[in-house]
Amino acid sequence: MPNLRSPQRLLALSILFCTPLAVEAQTLTPGTLSFGNWVVETTSTAKSVTLRNTQPAPLAISSISVSGDFQQTSKCPISPRTLAAGASCKISVTFTPTALGTRSGTLSVNDNSPGSPQTVPLSGDGVTPAALSASSLRFGSQFLNTNSVAKTLTLQNNQTAPLTIAEISTAGDFAQSSNCPLSPNTLATKLKCTISVTFTPTAVGARTGTLTVSDSATNSPQEAELSGTGTAPVTLLPASLTFSSRVVSTTSPGQSVTLKNNQTVPLTVSGISTSGDFAQTSTCPLSPNTLAAGATCEISVTFTPTALGSRTGTLTITDSASTSPQAGGLSGTGTLSGLLSIILAPANPVLAKGSQQQFVAVGTWPNGLAVSISNFVNWSSSAPSVAAINSTGVAQLLTQGIATITASYGSVSGETTVTDRKSTRLN
Repeated sequence: MPNLRSPQRLLALSILFCTPLAVEAQTLTPGTLSFGNWVVETTSTAKSVTLRNTQPAPLAISSISVSGDFQQTSKCPISPRTLAAGASCKISVTFTPTALGTRSGTLSVNDNSPGSPQTVPLSGDGVTPAALSASSLRFGSQFLNTNSVAKTLTLQNNQTAPLTIAEISTAGDFAQSSNCPLSPNTLATKLKCTISVTFTPTAVGARTGTLTVSDSATNSPQEAELSGTGTAPVTLLPASLTFSSRVVSTTSPGQSVTLKNNQTVPLTVSGISTSGDFAQTSTCPLSPNTLAAGATCEISVTFTPTALGSRTGTLTITDSASTSPQAGGLSGTGTLSGLLSIILAPANPVLAKGSQQQFVAVGTWPNGLAVSISNFVNWSSSAPSVAAINSTGVAQLLTQGIATITASYGSVSGETTVTDRKSTRLN
């Protein structure tokens, strides 16, 4: 068995454990450099890296270089000159971004140390002179005529000079307020301010606009696209009603309109009304009762034309929604189509000279319908000098004799006679 305590082995162990560990020949401090945001095509302020020769012998530096959008200058001695043992020197690095976004590079020192080259990672971001924190704001759905919760953007002055802001404006259904200093005040270098934007839709559907900042930066104006969707807090379905042609003075069957509360709160309905030749009844709760959030009710509308031709009106709901009143269009046509005959009443009256008689023209249809159409027929007298009649069917006996009174509509007509009393006694 070997003798571990022999003089030779003790010497070997002593040499092994007393040999100093290898040390780095030189150091670069700090180990990384970050320049943060810097305006494209402008040069940053310099940042320093210290090169220290930690070895016991002079350091011969063959070169110092940088890559990427970085530049360096230094007072470090370049071979054949040397950096003395324990000495240090400064390397100044600047950043000149050539494009937007993150830019990276490396500082490299080549020398005669075992760890050559020594390197320091370099980084920075190329930015515009002035920048908004986002290029767009999306507001989603918002009830008509109501203000959304504000969304914010920041305006950053990336320049080394103050920024003069001439105007901040919005287009479309959007509004803004800000703490940004407007001219003649300025936004100091490297500082930012906040812009709040709200959305108040004025119509249903997609709504767009723009936030614009006009200032002294070379990339002025800065803009952000704005978008949102207008939705109705209350809807009428359908939005309008058209009725089939209807014989005047008769009432159509009802047509339904559904009122829906799209809100998350109850709807107070204070009134429901129609105009024109239309009438309504409904199941909708009127104030102080309310229509629950998300609930619907029905409105039934009827049409009773009072004249021939196109007839229009409006269904109006007055309520607590931001779009009140809600309105739906109503339309229909008054007609005498299908008229079969006209009967005049009274039949063959006998009148005293100078007296008047109101005649009524009753139209009849094949289905048995009988309706007064006095206001829609043409009235005439066979002997106007005996009995005159006006456009509303009022006849006046002017002298002794007999006259035939006729009411006509198109090819359909009805007749009766007017006789004076004296002529009747003579007969």
